[in-house]
Amino acid sequence: MTAADGVEGRRPAAVLALVGAGLVVAGTFLPVNGGGDFGYRYAVFDRSLEQPTLLLVAVEPLAVAACAAGCGLVLGRRAPILAAGLLIAFGFQTLLFFLAYVGATIFGDPNYDSFEPGGVVGALGGALVLAAGVVVLLGTMRRTSPEMNAV
Repeated sequence: MTAADGVEGRRPAAVLALVGAGLVVAGTFLPVNGGGDFGYRYAVFDRSLEQPTLLLVAVEPLAVAACAAGCGLVLGRRAPILAAGLLIAFGFQTLLFFLAYVGATIFGDPNYDSFEPGGVVGALGGALVLAAGVVVLLGTMRRTSPEMNAV
């Protein structure tokens, strides 16, 4: 196995992780709900709320974005299996986190809920982080496969 063999899936995975992390951050700050008929728009990170403890909800996607960027850039080289597992777990969890906001706007009360792009942007970011983990995992499996080493 040469040094070039290990680079095969790293660049695409790093790009997916970084773009996904950026979209997760964007989804956190973009409005996720338009407020329906009452028109009160809010985002995951919304400083206009009367309860500052609700800002703690924004810590989760921001921490995921930082971890995804770190996994994509650093951990993928040193511990690819760990990076793959973390990216898959963080991506799946963040995808579901933002899809809950999308679902609330679709199935919620029209007096209070209406569509805004933050949920979709964040969900897309979570899906890209998940995809980065799958790319790292597949690249690692390909490098450690006995069939590949026998050739």
